[in-house]
Amino acid sequence: MRSALKVAFVTAAYVQCAIVSAQAPNRRAPIKLGMSGTEVRKILGTPLMYRDMKAHRAVSSDQAGVLPPSKDYDDVYELTTSLNTYELRTEYGLDDSESRLHPVPRLIVMHFELDRRISINDVAKILSDLPEVAALCGAECTVSGTTERSSVGDDSLYLHPRVMTPAEKAEAERVGSIFGMFPAGTLPLPERKPTVNVYYNQGSITQVRIGEDPSSLEGPVKATWRPQGPAN
Repeated sequence: MRSALKVAFVTAAYVQCAIVSAQAPNRRAPIKLGMSGTEVRKILGTPLMYRDMKAHRAVSSDQAGVLPPSKDYDDVYELTTSLNTYELRTEYGLDDSESRLHPVPRLIVMHFELDRRISINDVAKILSDLPEVAALCGAECTVSGTTERSSVGDDSLYLHPRVMTPAEKAEAERVGSIFGMFPAGTLPLPERKPTVNVYYNQGSITQVRIGEDPSSLEGPVKATWRPQGPAN
């Protein structure tokens, strides 16, 4: 469990997230969960490399040529803003709802690894720097934190849209179940919701993850965050 000092620090981070005015949103078009690999590449272009997370091996696009989106490896990009540089890793799952013989690779998780670590007190700057966060949150996201240290060794903030339509909840279940492979009720976890995880270690943000996975470590809502400007 966290020490009293840790709890106080995280509470301060919540307050900062709620009141700090965000910088002007990054105008890059956002990619969104459930998008086909073809749609993602229309926005981001050809990946720099492809990473097999099971084999812990990466191959550059110069070596491998242009490979199609696949569930067998992640596409890797490098995105630079005025605030930071991010290594973006996109994971795909296969959606066979339209064709069992030719399932469509669709985006199920995004990982944004920070090049330069940013203080958790400046979390609002990171949230505003990634248009995918504004696209997920819509008008407003709730903010909560972990109840104990996570399995990856980092603490985490959790952001979810404050308001979700039935269609958005159904889409979260569809993507989070990896298009029906693990439907609700098969695992003893909370409901799946669009989620932004902000991972931080020793007061510095290391990674932002966007997915539809629930977590049993999530604590109560402590604050809210609103995107500045229109969400894409």
